[in-house]
Amino acid sequence: MACWFAVVADAELLGDLRERVLDEAEPLAGLLRTCLALGAVTGSKQLRLWAAQELKGYQKTAEVPAYRKLLLPLAADTISPFGEVILGQSLPRPMIPAEGERLIPERLPILLPIEHLAGMAGAGDEHKVEHPNCAYVASMWNQQRSEDNPRISQLYYKLPSTALLGVLSIVRTTLVEMVMDMAKDVPLHQLPSRKQADAAVHVHVNGSQYNVNVDTNAGIIGQGTHASQTQTGVPDHTATPPATHV
Repeated sequence: MACWFAVVADAELLGDLRERVLDEAEPLAGLLRTCLALGAVTGSKQLRLWAAQELKGYQKTAEVPAYRKLLLPLAADTISPFGEVILGQSLPRPMIPAEGERLIPERLPILLPIEHLAGMAGAGDEHKVEHPNCAYVASMWNQQRSEDNPRISQLYYKLPSTALLGVLSIVRTTLVEMVMDMAKDVPLHQLPSRKQADAAVHVHVNGSQYNVNVDTNAGIIGQGTHASQTQTGVPDHTATPPATHV
């Protein structure tokens, strides 16, 4: 008897998703967990893997969907030759030493779990995020700079919360598209085939071409501070939020 109930529950997974996926009040993580279960019962490794990676975060060696690769502006906290501290100053890529530019991707893969991204999106307008090579490239800049150029104390990307909201929106929309495809020609209270589930992931995740570009109006190194926050003296790293490693 218990086994019969389990089978019925499994068969209801797609119907449950169909009912909930269009409800904007439904937490995205909850929908993804149902999607994870659907991948397990249909035998779709592709669906299960995608949902698990969105929930747990992507490994550094994993292939990250295009919608999680964001074109973000680089920025730096700098110290001028006169001791002036300038925070959040834009750093155009051509200004980075050529060998260093190759170490920092133009599009930054966002690997964090979906609930972490949602938390960041609701916690301020902008975030500092670092690539593992940022500190090395900043050191390279400092070694090669001329005496009249500033020294970089921290190099990072600027990640607006609006960009994170964009990622969350794309994941939710992708989930809707996948559920609609999996439900096509499938009677209510029945499951899609493994091939249907795999195909939905292939079309809407692996075939995605979403690009998110973020511009900035912050001051550029060598062109004044403009909208940058400035301080004089020794940098106070407690005054600004630490960078997040993504």
